[in-house]
Amino acid sequence: MDAVKIDKLQQKILKLKEELHYWEVEFQPSGNMGKWGRSVRITTLTGKIKDTQDKIKEELKKGYK
Repeated sequence: MDAVKIDKLQQKILKLKEELHYWEVEFQPSGNMGKWGRSVRITTLTGKIKDTQDKIKEELKKGYK
């Protein structure tokens, strides 16, 4: 288990969650293109967060075998 790698991944998740919060709560689209762009960005960020969480789980599994 690489604690430094896990810590970096957790920091990445925090940054992604901050960005996701901006797009979900603070960003107000002005038209259809804005709404579409916002939804695409939210979907992308959610996927990145899930992938990063999966990487952390893999690292934790490596350490306990």
